[in-house]
Amino acid sequence: MSAEEQGKGGEEAGFMAKSPAEAADSALTKPPAVDEPENRFNLVWRLHVAAAVFMGIQAISYGAIEVDLQLVPTTGFPVYCNAEIAGNDCGGSWNTTPAVRRLDSQNPIWLMSFFCALASADHIATSLYAYYYPDNAKWWLYKAQSNPFRMIEYSISASAMVWAITQLCGIHDVHLIMMLCVGTCLGMLMGLVVEFLPREDNKDDMIASSFIRNFIYTIACFSIFVPWLVIICYFFQGAAQSAPPDFVYAAFLGTLLLFILFGINSYLNRIAKRYDFETAEIIYIVLSFTAKTFLAADVFGGLRAAADDD
Repeated sequence: MSAEEQGKGGEEAGFMAKSPAEAADSALTKPPAVDEPENRFNLVWRLHVAAAVFMGIQAISYGAIEVDLQLVPTTGFPVYCNAEIAGNDCGGSWNTTPAVRRLDSQNPIWLMSFFCALASADHIATSLYAYYYPDNAKWWLYKAQSNPFRMIEYSISASAMVWAITQLCGIHDVHLIMMLCVGTCLGMLMGLVVEFLPREDNKDDMIASSFIRNFIYTIACFSIFVPWLVIICYFFQGAAQSAPPDFVYAAFLGTLLLFILFGINSYLNRIAKRYDFETAEIIYIVLSFTAKTFLAADVFGGLRAAADDD
């Protein structure tokens, strides 16, 4: 037996000697080696660090600005009309007009600081993971082609942003707000599922991964953007009554456009396959510097203007 065969036999014997738990632990802590193209991994890491600092400064800044804005959330349930009660002469039927109940007032301005703090936390978690576990981070970036930190953060921060936008548009029913936020959250989590699916199809699969990926992506788009139809309806209803200046329309539509940009990046990477995941990740980070910054500033400015009007 040659020395090479003996060495290979020794490696196999050593692997077989490991318990299943040890083998699993080794697979988790020591992923296969990954060669990053042109060492762009360091660029991605530095961008995450810069974005963490940038969004953290914004979170502190928004938290330090005092805005006195008190909005009243409401609930509305149909009322059963009882003829035995004085004044209720509708014959014992359900009244089609819900009884609106006003809850304790709340100041939604904290959502802006929360939004930026979540973004900063996402970049901090990603950069620390890449610093302490570079091989694992490279595996996620170049093999798995997914960033769970980002999509989990998006599911929460995008919901918080939708919540803040509903306050600008005059949506105060807590149950309606909850459904709008939950739809946004689930849509973002479905985006994570899209990233988990294999990028290329396996010819042995009865149902191609691309079909499943496109199907889930479509559902995610409906889950995220159908709630915007409700928001748009309330916005233009309110605009018809108060005649806001032109910049308000531009700011609102710009906010919607920035929401769409994140979906476009996902589409070009996962569906159209125009560029690799590393490029998509860099674009996501750049959007943190641009789109998220504008989103926070735009909505914060709108809420502050509402407080000044009061």
